[in-house]
Amino acid sequence: MWYVDILGFLATRKFPVGVADYLAWPSEHWVKKVTSLHHLWFLPVILYLLSSTGVPPWSFRLSCVLGAWLMIYARMFIPFTCRVKEKSDDIFYLNVNCSYEFWPSIKIDFAHIADHTHAFIFLSYMIPFCSAINFPFVALLKF
Repeated sequence: MWYVDILGFLATRKFPVGVADYLAWPSEHWVKKVTSLHHLWFLPVILYLLSSTGVPPWSFRLSCVLGAWLMIYARMFIPFTCRVKEKSDDIFYLNVNCSYEFWPSIKIDFAHIADHTHAFIFLSYMIPFCSAINFPFVALLKF
């Protein structure tokens, strides 16, 4: 989805999917923009590294466990928003690993059913949902 967004932005100055639209938010710090680039280089590097051995059969299960752990950890220790300076009115949107809501720019209603619900309800919905989204792409790697 990131590749579609970046290529779409370069061609039309709009993010067709919306997952990378925060890169154009004026409020986003340049450090966040630079560190977000891992969404672009990580997959080609992994594909290159796996080109000689193939995708291990346990990779999807591992990605589900790791994704779940990262989402739970982020929900436990990282707030949804924060203020950088104590007396500042600037509120920074964090939502690390979509641990509070599905990415707001993506307008798929069923993806937002559990947004901002209790952590147990939200994570019980979002963890399988995100795993299901990733499954077709992992299946394609098998070929």
